[in-house]
Amino acid sequence: DPKDAIRQGIAGGEVTFKRYEEGRMQEHSMHNIRLKLTEDDAADWAIFGNYSNLLEGLRRCRDEYGVTRLTCNFYNLPKDSTARRDWLQGFGEEVIARL
Repeated sequence: DPKDAIRQGIAGGEVTFKRYEEGRMQEHSMHNIRLKLTEDDAADWAIFGNYSNLLEGLRRCRDEYGVTRLTCNFYNLPKDSTARRDWLQGFGEEVIARL
């Protein structure tokens, strides 16, 4: 369910953002990261869907915004470790390798 993934993304973001704020990790050379997420504007801060959707979103980040490095957080991965590994391998083959 996309709404569940968005809620999980917000919860995960809040944990990460707390670490950024507490550790003063926003470096001057970095793009100023966003430290507040909402469900209403999820399309502005998340890329979600199948491998094709992810590839399209990451290409857009690269081509339109000049992103050369990023950190990914994945939500709603399969619970089974074999299925999770298969999904991540597919991500590498279908998305990363094509960038």
